[in-house]
Amino acid sequence: SLLGSPKRPSFRCTPMAVAPTAAGAAAGGAIVGDCMAGEGVAPLPTGIADADPAVLAYARWLADAMAAREKREATLSREIAAVREAATVGAAALVELRTAVQNQLESIGRQISRLQRDLDTTQKEWQT
Repeated sequence: SLLGSPKRPSFRCTPMAVAPTAAGAAAGGAIVGDCMAGEGVAPLPTGIADADPAVLAYARWLADAMAAREKREATLSREIAAVREAATVGAAALVELRTAVQNQLESIGRQISRLQRDLDTTQKEWQT
């Protein structure tokens, strides 16, 4: 749910194919790697291999969450455009239907008037 509380996704990390530095080893750099979440892996900036694995995982999650949001926004924009187009077509059909019904109502009114005149004429003939 978009309005619910955010959940922290689980990550699967594979070891990096680089030799760990002293700072990187202290921060777990040897096991920080290509963390995958969501629909794909967004590239992380170079030079952060020595960062804390939790920070890297959060950065990956944030990048993936932003990419997913942009994708959802694009999808919703297309759906809104389709609904607007359908509403326009529906409105045009409604105007056309209204015109056809109006013509039918006018025709029925003329027929009722003609039948009323015929009935009046018939009644006068019977009275005479």
